[in-house]
Amino acid sequence: MAETLRWDLTELYPDPDSPETKADFQKVQRLARSFDKKYRGNINSPNLTADFLASALRRLEKIQTALYKLEMYAELNFSLNTRDEGASAFAAQMKRLEVSIKSQIIFFDLEWKALPKVQAEQLTGAPKLARWQYALESERLTIPHTLSEPEEVILERKSIITKAWQTHYTKIVGRIEVNGKALDYALGKGLYNPDRETRRTYQRTITAALEGEMPYMVDVFNALLADFGDDANLRNYEEPIDIRNLSNSVSRTAVEALLEVCDANAEIVARYYHLKRRILGLKQLYDYDRYAPLPFGTGKMSLRGAQDLIVSAYQDFSPRLGEIARRAFTEGWIDSPLSPGKIGGAFCFFSPVGHPWVLLNWVGSRRDVIIAAHELGHAAHNVLYKDVSILQANPGMPMAETASVFGERLVFDARMRQITDPREKLALLCETLENSFATIFRQAAFTRFEQRLHENRAENELSVDQIRQYWMDTQNAMFQGSVKLTKNYSWWWVYIHHFVQYPFYCYAYAFGNLLVLALYAQYKKEGESFVPKYLDLLSAGGSDTPANLLAKFEIDIENPDFWQEGMEILREMVEEAEQLASEI
Repeated sequence: MAETLRWDLTELYPDPDSPETKADFQKVQRLARSFDKKYRGNINSPNLTADFLASALRRLEKIQTALYKLEMYAELNFSLNTRDEGASAFAAQMKRLEVSIKSQIIFFDLEWKALPKVQAEQLTGAPKLARWQYALESERLTIPHTLSEPEEVILERKSIITKAWQTHYTKIVGRIEVNGKALDYALGKGLYNPDRETRRTYQRTITAALEGEMPYMVDVFNALLADFGDDANLRNYEEPIDIRNLSNSVSRTAVEALLEVCDANAEIVARYYHLKRRILGLKQLYDYDRYAPLPFGTGKMSLRGAQDLIVSAYQDFSPRLGEIARRAFTEGWIDSPLSPGKIGGAFCFFSPVGHPWVLLNWVGSRRDVIIAAHELGHAAHNVLYKDVSILQANPGMPMAETASVFGERLVFDARMRQITDPREKLALLCETLENSFATIFRQAAFTRFEQRLHENRAENELSVDQIRQYWMDTQNAMFQGSVKLTKNYSWWWVYIHHFVQYPFYCYAYAFGNLLVLALYAQYKKEGESFVPKYLDLLSAGGSDTPANLLAKFEIDIENPDFWQEGMEILREMVEEAEQLASEI
């Protein structure tokens, strides 16, 4: 395997201007026009039959698949070239296409929701519609938040402006450089550097770069906060977060139970960082010390070494998962290197045609290995639910994080079994705890930050100082004095793209991580008998609510006691770290 892996996007289209691209662009428009002609006015009808509705749903699948392929290609192309105006223009063109197509076919959802309840329930239960049952049921849950067709079309067209603001944000972050390097590189190089003065210097330099974009960023945040809040009001949601809750198919009760348990257990975070301060021999930890490596254990790994570890860990759990991970590394699913203009972070893009697409920014750290395991968990999930209708394939965001975090745990356990040096074992355990805190407590704090933003933006435009204060308040609540957050840190909300691209996504990470701790505990207890149940869970995709999908595991996501179980596992891991530290 080459040490650098690159995508070949010609698997999708030769280039944005190719005849094949233009042909599919025209094809999806023809499909939408034909759909409108055949089905408009015939869905909300007392004579609607299961056969006729099934034919409409099959045509919708074709439209969505063709549209998704074009959008996916545009997004993947842009993610590699955020500084390229052509890539940006093509992505914007595909967004306009999406809005045009959705405006043409939106009548279907509206007519389906307008059907009398009894008739809709009879149709939904018909065997011929079993493939789309959950999609049909969940669509009707949005009836209280649905507007007239002209109003829905206006909102759909308005989304072009929303996307433009989001793209503007991505370009701003993409152009930020620190010492001639991309922001993502600087964050990794700076925060994870063993030298404290280097970390402090990077923190100051990164802060200056972020602060320099503030005149633009505050406008972006205010515009998108107002836009999301307006949508919530127009659609009669009690709170903006309820939009996300409904799309995730989770109740506000479940989400608040999760967040309140995270709030109540912040002392676990504080306990760990007090331990880390002692290990590092420091009087005070500052924000730039949070991810400082321990003074032992390099943890560096080649991409080939990561492949061997991840494939083996997945294989030991399930040969099916191991084969998917192997294919990801050997069949062009991954784009691995850091490069100028490439979007930061990592992701896995679901594909209804061909394979998933995994983006990494690989530098070989222990953290990179876990990130790769995480994204390949997403890829495995995507492959397993590929036979589910595209109309209900993608799981809600909380469930979407299940396979990825479970993959992290498999790789963590495999690596811990390999290590014999107690110092290296402590270093890996501490890094895993820090990752858990970042994906549970930090994401819960992000959600509390977003709640503050939306609550206060409803009244007035927010000033930079207000946003900085909300950020510091919610971050300090997590650390409880174990880490001193400097004034520089008050600018660091700027690069968290979820606030802009995916409002209220962040609690999904906490949901997924705590859920996986409970599922993994069941796996350790049940052994091989757990595996088929777990693969069935992943294969279901988004074909049911999280509550129903998890019923066979006897999990109640509205019960705070369930979420507390995960916290106790984290507490035990901190205790293990304390014990290892005392023996070194």
